[in-house]
Amino acid sequence: GFARISLNPPRPAAPNDSSQAGAPLRHVSSLTWDEEDRCAVAETLTQAYGATVVAKGPVTYVATPSGATWGFRDGTPALATAGTGDVLAGIIAALMAQGLSAYDASRLGVTMHGLAGVDAARELTSICVTAADVIEHIPAAVRGIAGKEN
Repeated sequence: GFARISLNPPRPAAPNDSSQAGAPLRHVSSLTWDEEDRCAVAETLTQAYGATVVAKGPVTYVATPSGATWGFRDGTPALATAGTGDVLAGIIAALMAQGLSAYDASRLGVTMHGLAGVDAARELTSICVTAADVIEHIPAAVRGIAGKEN
């Protein structure tokens, strides 16, 4: 059957004082964006907005409002190219549409994306990988995660 999906999910309450509404973004913009800060950015945004946050980078972090934080360190510089973040967002959205929680979909999506990027870079070199190449290598990443050769 079909899952019931709310088109108007509950949202965290906005601050009553409009001067505080931009505080999380002001805090994020003050960070220097090294790897430690990327984790802090994910944690700050997830607490401020009550949503699971993925902060893509050399180490990609997933943070949840419940305080769980997870990092994926096995990616490749090949994923620092136009459109690969859109590929990641699409993977996560597809996994959530299949019923995974935001946290599980994000962790699995980040892993699939990272492994697909590594596989594409192995074949094409990291400077030649495009977002379309990452998409083409998703099946190999899924097979790798599932522990299957074919």
